[in-house]
Amino acid sequence: MSKIGIKYILAQKYIFDPNNNSLVDQTLDDAIIRLGSNESRILTLLSEHPNEVVTRDQLHEFVWRDQGFQVMIQV
Repeated sequence: MSKIGIKYILAQKYIFDPNNNSLVDQTLDDAIIRLGSNESRILTLLSEHPNEVVTRDQLHEFVWRDQGFQVMIQV
């Protein structure tokens, strides 16, 4: 998913570790918040592109297609 050892500081409150799918809340005695894999991938994408607009297609590609999932709807 991400480079080993990379962690992100978010809002000067959380430490996001994409390799462990976790957030550490520094204001609550380092409480660990577990994330689902899709939540973690979304946060990784947004963290890797700060101050940028991420399109729906980029999000879909990174979170679902890179994992081999593709949803097709026919009407």
